[in-house]
Amino acid sequence: MWSVLINCINGLYDRYQLYRISAEFAIYLIFGQSAIILLNEAKTAVDLSYGEIRVQTMTMKTTIVMRSFNDSPEYVEQTLTSLSLQQGVDFDLIHLDSFSTDGTLEILKKRGGKIYYVSSSEYIPGRTLNYGMELCQGEIITFLNADATPVGPDWLYRLLKPLVDNENAIATFSRQIPRDDAEPLFRKDYERSFGDGEEHRKWKHFFSMAASAIKRSYWEKHRFDDAITSSEDIDWTYRAKLEGKDIVYVPDSIAVHSHNYDYESSYRRHRAEGGADPWTFSVKPKDAGFLRQVTLPFVAEFARDVKYAIKEGVPSAILDSPTLRWSQKLGHYHGLKDGFETAVKARAIAPPDVAAPTEGKYTVWLDEDFERKLDTDFAVIVAELENLSTKPDAIILGGGYGRREGGVLEINGEKKPYNDYDLYVVFDLKTSVVPKKLAEEVHQVSERLSPQMGLEVDLCPVSKKKLQDAEPRIEWYELRRGAWMLKGPGRYLNLMPDYRGFEIPPEEGERLLMNRAVGMIYARRALQKFKDSKSELPEDDLDFITRNIYKALLAAGDVVLLRHNLYHYSYRERLKRLQSFELKTIADFDKIKAGHAEAMNYRMHPEFKHKTYAELVKFWEESRETFKLAHRWFVAVTTGAGSWDSYGDQLLSGLDIEPKTVLNIYKNIRLKGEFPSSVKESLSLTSHPQKRVKVVAPYLLYDVEMDGENKIADFGAKIARTLFIPCTDTISRDSADEFIQSVELRFLSVWQEVN
Repeated sequence: MWSVLINCINGLYDRYQLYRISAEFAIYLIFGQSAIILLNEAKTAVDLSYGEIRVQTMTMKTTIVMRSFNDSPEYVEQTLTSLSLQQGVDFDLIHLDSFSTDGTLEILKKRGGKIYYVSSSEYIPGRTLNYGMELCQGEIITFLNADATPVGPDWLYRLLKPLVDNENAIATFSRQIPRDDAEPLFRKDYERSFGDGEEHRKWKHFFSMAASAIKRSYWEKHRFDDAITSSEDIDWTYRAKLEGKDIVYVPDSIAVHSHNYDYESSYRRHRAEGGADPWTFSVKPKDAGFLRQVTLPFVAEFARDVKYAIKEGVPSAILDSPTLRWSQKLGHYHGLKDGFETAVKARAIAPPDVAAPTEGKYTVWLDEDFERKLDTDFAVIVAELENLSTKPDAIILGGGYGRREGGVLEINGEKKPYNDYDLYVVFDLKTSVVPKKLAEEVHQVSERLSPQMGLEVDLCPVSKKKLQDAEPRIEWYELRRGAWMLKGPGRYLNLMPDYRGFEIPPEEGERLLMNRAVGMIYARRALQKFKDSKSELPEDDLDFITRNIYKALLAAGDVVLLRHNLYHYSYRERLKRLQSFELKTIADFDKIKAGHAEAMNYRMHPEFKHKTYAELVKFWEESRETFKLAHRWFVAVTTGAGSWDSYGDQLLSGLDIEPKTVLNIYKNIRLKGEFPSSVKESLSLTSHPQKRVKVVAPYLLYDVEMDGENKIADFGAKIARTLFIPCTDTISRDSADEFIQSVELRFLSVWQEVN
């Protein structure tokens, strides 16, 4: 049967190409999408593939970029099978996957092609397309969605040929035909939008990136717009069209591709597209009235739906039409309103922060054995958390491995995770606070799994409401942009506010410096235990000390970026930004850049270069001076304080009136261990106790040496009062060492309680 059909089609082709297209499309309409796919396979089997017919007089080259995220293993398999049958074109295949969990990723690995990862929280269409282009070589680049199945082994040849033949053409796109399971109204939309192209030629502009090709030479001068989050392909090709470039629709290059959207999804999709229209087409508010954008288009579309339903004998489409079309038109209308606010900013909107794709799921570089180990570990963690008395709404992997920038420690040929496992366990609660009993359950899982896995399994219980109301803090910003889902919908993190790095307030820099200063003090205390040793430190101590020193060096560079609105959640991006940055207001700024680069390299490739007490002491002292440069500079430029004394006075003087003032007083009373004796003393307790840690940290870090020498007599009384330690106004040098020990213990205790 198939060979007869093939011969008929090829015979028609020899005379009139259009007849062949019509015949093939007729088979699709009668027998469905599966018939087309089987037809292609049968053609190849009998060696009558029309990809070998005389249309192919040359071999073209391209790189195919395939984006995927839970696109159905069946569809992905069909797409890759069809790609393997393409003739007349040499191509490389690159996958950009957003951590598919439905089996798609396994199909990609089995069928070949280079895989790069972009988490769903980082997926911004325009930026992802730009990254895809950066990964490719050659002049012509093809984009194909993983669930868009090419029809025929000459699909690719036909798609690319206009770009080769027409110097003015910079983009081509295929006809898309719906799948067998497409609902009637969506089937009608695809046929109307694509078809022979006559209908969309009447529109202002039309294009689809799902099965398309573009020229690199044009893209290099006109990249995809990073700032818009929808219709990026329409925007790019429309701008090219205004420049006089040709955008070519290729109706005889066919791909099977369609989606059945529910009413809510249709509303969201059309709202997103509507939001891009003022940006791309310069739609004016006067043209965005309800009558023009909703009422009249709704009536016209409903009329077309009724006509189609009667013609095709699908009366159910008449019942589905009003709700679907109303949700689409209303969504587009609301999107236009959204778009006016952004369009007036004349393209000054900062693009969302995203990071470049990586070859590994958890690390920058692919290591399949290492990935399998982490996959196994995370599966165990998720299984344990599923057994909690309250099931989590989502489980999110954060930290280095969530950003795809985790470290791999190699010792004696064995590779093991270097970073802690940082996971957020999200519960759908009515309040922002997770109940104490539930939080304790999560903590018990952490304590049980950490020894089993040989590293810290840090499980942070958090409510969904807390994420929805997240403030612009480094922690929440990094979670929103640099994490991926172990359990829950891929776009779950979209419920969080989408802050940019430049929106993080200076207070976050102070908090970061405080925490890293504490880490350096911990490192010093750990080192002092080995002052009489000349041998290498035990691995656990070596790791703890080295890790905290590098964290401080990292923070020294990060606060410079934060201050200049350049902070980014990705280590790689921060490194690139700082190394290209010049700052004359910090003496020896090159030391900060060098330390930051060394720390970044350590994060990716942990290696212990300093192993003995003497080596580590020197490393710690040099790093402390570098950290001090950044710490002192940041405090001066953000607070105006000219010394540590004035910084402390500024933090603790005056009255802090804020919503949490009463809570601050309560926390300070707990730390002090007694109630204030007067109203004046009560007012002095209004500051958050964390500020007390910020005040004391510089003294304990910079004025206490590794060998015990200190200047405690100069500032001991002040820090004692700050930490609620009873003492006299003067401290003798004879008792200084003992006093320092008690102050450090008190300081670290307060930090643990309030941090």
